[in-house]
This record gives sequence, structure tokens and C-alpha cells, in this order.
Amino acid sequence: MHDHGYGDLIPNFHVDLNEKKIYLEIDGPDIWELAGCEGNDYSQVVPDFDDQMLRIMQAHKDIGLFKYSLHPSSYFLVDGKLKSMNYFFTYIEGKDAPISLRSVMSHISEDRQADLLPKMESAGIDVDAPTPHKEIQQLAFDSFKTNFSNDLMEKAKELYVQTS
Repeated sequence: MHDHGYGDLIPNFHVDLNEKKIYLEIDGPDIWELAGCEGNDYSQVVPDFDDQMLRIMQAHKDIGLFKYSLHPSSYFLVDGKLKSMNYFFTYIEGKDAPISLRSVMSHISEDRQADLLPKMESAGIDVDAPTPHKEIQQLAFDSFKTNFSNDLMEKAKELYVQTS
């Protein structure tokens, strides 16, 4: 993100190799915890939450990232600005080959799997077949409508269907 002009969207950090620790420069708990660990409206935590999230998602799109792990616990505040963390389940456009969702299913909670499987079926996605990242990204946005507003996830989906 830093190399592409989006360094302001991730927290600063320090790695202590001797102690084998990473220190994040954040203001406290993640937004999920700040919101009381429920619901999908974070405007009480960050008034312009949707705009800030869309900026982060636009940055991901601009630099060719497909980020499937969108848990609200992956976002922190620094001086009122949303910062993205946890780039687990992130693939790079043109570099990473399509994946089968079966190959990563062990990393997806049972609740999310129960939500995903019908969505995959209706989208015509075979859990065992390599699937283009663009299709999985759309599926991820649909799946995370339980954690974020429908409106935000629909706007995010539109970012990934626009051409660069």
C-alpha cells in the first residue's frame, strides 16, 4: 500500500525482531469492538465510515488487490481515520492464479460457510473449480453484508466491475 501512494490507509507499525513482536500505532480496539461487537452500522464509531471504507476498497482495486477477509475487526482508527489491517486472504491481480474456494474453506468460519454456499450456488461458482478473483471478490462483498450495510457492499461491488 505504501509503494502505491496509499500508506495513509494502513497503520504505522514497528517490528521488534528480538522480541518477535509487532507494535501497531493505533488508537485502541478495532471498530468491531468499538461498535459493541454487533450490527453493521459503524457511523457511531466513525461518522463517515462508509466513505472511508470505500476509499480503502478503491485503493485495493487501484493497486490490483482482491481482499476477501473483510472482518470489521481488521479495521482500526488513528486520529479518526480508518486504517486497514489483516491482508490474509488477499490476492494480486495478474500475479496470483485463480483459486478454488475448497482450498481455503478451512479458514472460513462455519457460519460464513453456511452463508457462502447458497450464494456460490446461485452465482454458479463450483467450490472445487478455480474461480477468477473478480468473482470471489463479488462473493466476499455479498457475504459481508452481515457485517456491513447492504448499501456499502453494493457500492464496493461496483468498484470492482468498473474498468480502470
